[in-house]
Amino acid sequence: VLIHDDTVDRTTDCSGSVPAMTLAELQACDAAFWFSPGQPTTTPDEDLPHPLRGAGVRIPTADELLAYLAAHPAVQLSIEIKDIPGEDNFDAAGTEVADVLVPLIQEHDVVEQVVVQSFWPPALEAVKRLDPSIRTQFLTTSSTGQTAAQNLVYVTTRGHDVMAPNHDAPDLTADLVAAAHGAGVEVVPWTADAPDDIRATLDLGVDGVITNFPGCLLDALGRPRPARLLPPGVAGTVEACPAAAPATGERTLPDDRPSLEECAGLRPSRWAETRGVPEPGARLRVFALQFKQDIRHVETYDTFRTKMRCLMEEHVVPHLRPGLPGLVVYNEDIGLMTLGIGSRGEALREAAATPLRAPVGDDAPVGAAAALAMANAAYAPQVAAYQARFGPIDPRKQVFVAATDTFARAFSQTFADIARDYGVWVVATNNQADYEASTDPADIALFADPDLGDVEEVYVASSARVTNSTMLWGPEDVDPDAPRGERNLVFVNEKVPITSLERDLIGIDEGPATGPEAKANAVGAEVAGYRLGFATSLPAFRWGYPFGERPADLEPCADVRVSFMPCMDALGVDVVVQAEANPGRWAHTQPGGWQPLEWMESTWRSVTEPTVGFRYNVTAHMVGNLFDIPFDGQSAITARAAGAAPQRYVGNGEAQFEPETDPQGYRVHLGDKDEFAVLADWVVPDDDRDALRAVAEALAPGSGDELENDYVETAIWTDFTDAPAGRASVPLPVADRAAAPLPATGGGLPLAALASLAGVVLLGRKARA
Repeated sequence: VLIHDDTVDRTTDCSGSVPAMTLAELQACDAAFWFSPGQPTTTPDEDLPHPLRGAGVRIPTADELLAYLAAHPAVQLSIEIKDIPGEDNFDAAGTEVADVLVPLIQEHDVVEQVVVQSFWPPALEAVKRLDPSIRTQFLTTSSTGQTAAQNLVYVTTRGHDVMAPNHDAPDLTADLVAAAHGAGVEVVPWTADAPDDIRATLDLGVDGVITNFPGCLLDALGRPRPARLLPPGVAGTVEACPAAAPATGERTLPDDRPSLEECAGLRPSRWAETRGVPEPGARLRVFALQFKQDIRHVETYDTFRTKMRCLMEEHVVPHLRPGLPGLVVYNEDIGLMTLGIGSRGEALREAAATPLRAPVGDDAPVGAAAALAMANAAYAPQVAAYQARFGPIDPRKQVFVAATDTFARAFSQTFADIARDYGVWVVATNNQADYEASTDPADIALFADPDLGDVEEVYVASSARVTNSTMLWGPEDVDPDAPRGERNLVFVNEKVPITSLERDLIGIDEGPATGPEAKANAVGAEVAGYRLGFATSLPAFRWGYPFGERPADLEPCADVRVSFMPCMDALGVDVVVQAEANPGRWAHTQPGGWQPLEWMESTWRSVTEPTVGFRYNVTAHMVGNLFDIPFDGQSAITARAAGAAPQRYVGNGEAQFEPETDPQGYRVHLGDKDEFAVLADWVVPDDDRDALRAVAEALAPGSGDELENDYVETAIWTDFTDAPAGRASVPLPVADRAAAPLPATGGGLPLAALASLAGVVLLGRKARA
């Protein structure tokens, strides 16, 4: 049957799922019940006229339409296979409709009159397998991170005929249209209705325009309208063209947004405006948040949720651009503080409010250890229940298993909702176990938060394995059957290697280091044409060789504890996402030397190391004291060949090198670097190291100084553009890449280069090693 939705509710007087209804039931519905002339999309509205109600308009079949087409050989038809993940009729293989539609097209002898289009590539592949002569058209939308360039690469390499990106895709240019024509591909963007949008689309040199207002398109082409554009039986004509529509990807912001006044009241004393660098030809706008943790943010689930959304409202929303995908990187361990939520976290909140310096120094955080003991006591019933279920659990990590329901509600749901509500991609991390939703009364009795009263379900750990997990949520649900906090979860990376603090103090589990599981953990996920890889904390920046001296026999993925970075490169990662919670003073000399100098091994080396091809590094630092552990750093976004105004971390000047403690190999890290696309300020401007050390001491827990815990909360952002030249790493695994060289894009990037970016991501899928 021919119907846009997977239900009949929006357009007819019936209700129900299309696949669940018989043809007789479907055709008993009034298909014009909500039709009203002039609406670009039928929307139920009793205040509008509905002139065809009761006129016998019913849902047609494909057979009926193709018979009409055969009787009118001058008519061309674009027919779409609606195969949408999450809808009732979704067919992942894409064959169910194709197996019926293609024989009908052949039977009616209308192959030359038809183009079959779809957003779902397997549906197009199925059509081509059944009849290669049927023309196929690939639809994409930049609102979910798909680019026009990706569309062209897919259509060209897979032998399709027409590319159909949204008309306002940021990278849909005249050059790209010319490149498509050079490759023998037609370009038919969707859906331009307003005259200005139609004219702008036509000016690109496209072959057609998908529109809800054909009269307005005829106007733009200078062709006369037919005498009637409305169905028989409907009086009058539709003359008016709509006003300019919001760009595809323009976000409808959530109704429950915190006010700016409310957010201002949650700011720390030292707060800085967002710093950003727009770039021409942007494909992805990336934000690195520098959150200053504060125990007052976890009094309740709502206080945590509000603060996280305030970070969006103050630092992200003012800088979002319609049609341009956004990636927001929150910080490592941002979910851990939710152990302090509610009555079970009251003792933790009180202890955190009066931090004491560990008597034996920063390397022995006895205050944090005492806090974990308090949390264990608060979650004792859940600890006992999980021990009965899984057997003995390492006492250092057992509270993270016990708090699974809290983490699922506070951490997972908060960030899943932010991604969905604001229409962005979100990265955040927490130490937690995998979990499932349960409605079992016994589980509810054991694991429900006592502060929540009656709940219908709880979130129950599926094992006692706890990892530092970096999670990527997308703006659209990809698994409607998953727990609420994971329905739009696209990828999970388990931290490897872990730090000594994670191993010795909290006893969490390390991610996979060898074999296929390690590769699956390191490969990351694609967003807007970029493959994101996740390297959490300095230990992940294992190169296995000095700067620029990669051994010829290196097997990069043999053991990622030795060579995690070359492994990610070999797997095609373009962007290194480094969510950070750096435990220790920033302006401080550690066993590895001056900390900001050591940090250059990650943020700067990622984009300057000549033996790999990473294009960007995104480092988002969490700051603020928690118990007796200081967290500090400078958030940064670096880019290969950025050409930005030179900048440096504090204490990294050429003359500030201390040969007694700084490794000689770090001399290359000294001085201003133009790879810093954008860099957050520290608490004070750069100075000699002794002065900076004094400030770090004053910031630390228990210092008693007026600067104690007075870190900077801020955010930075920049735009990712087309690939800088010279990706030197192993080619990405783009399936069935064309053997012949692809044509140039008319003065810019060759299509061969586009094909070698990050493949074509059509739908994010949750993946866990």
